[in-house]
Amino acid sequence: RRAIELRTLAVNTTQFAGQKVAMQASLALLLAGSGDLEAAEQSLAASEASLAELGRGGGKGPGGGGRGGGPQFQAFYRGIIQRAQGNVLSMRGKPGQAETSYAASVASLDPLVEAGLKDPNGRPVPVQTTRDYALSDRAINMLRLDRPIEAEIMARQALTSRLSEQGTYSAETANTLQRLGMIIAEEGRTDDAVLIAKAVLEIMDKIGASGASMVGAQAQATLARAFMIKGKWK
Repeated sequence: RRAIELRTLAVNTTQFAGQKVAMQASLALLLAGSGDLEAAEQSLAASEASLAELGRGGGKGPGGGGRGGGPQFQAFYRGIIQRAQGNVLSMRGKPGQAETSYAASVASLDPLVEAGLKDPNGRPVPVQTTRDYALSDRAINMLRLDRPIEAEIMARQALTSRLSEQGTYSAETANTLQRLGMIIAEEGRTDDAVLIAKAVLEIMDKIGASGASMVGAQAQATLARAFMIKGKWK
């Protein structure tokens, strides 16, 4: 809830239309995760309105008002919105429609990974990270469509990308690896799922993250489920 409050504050105080697009879409992700789907959809609609303003040349910052990357930044923001739409639709129990949004998000972001986008202060824009999150979300949604092979391929692609950019010992890598583990567990490959869950917990320990974090808790749940299936109750 605190994260939602902070993101709402950021949305209401930013002066840059481009940042507002990204923040409103990010807020939609947080709201969807909390189960408040109506508020998530409202935030999505606001994000789309901000993107439309950018398309008309309005607002400050990259993608609008004559500053920044123009169409490339708008494609980046569009990819963020499409990912958020996918999450909301998935939470609505509409995995088929969610897949359409996730696929569109990855298609919007993929061409930008090598573009080297930078904000007005010269800082790199996290296009690759954003694409990998969309790809990882898409992989999990594939399980809901009963397409585990595609799910695993996408999850491995996201993990390979995170490893190349962040290395092994990072929270982002741990999160992406845990999602691969969830998919493999769903496939019934309990031995592999156990190895992955243990690797996730090792990463979390190495970087000083709490085992009680969401990623750590998910890894523990994967271990518990795998051991239960294998009949190891202690």
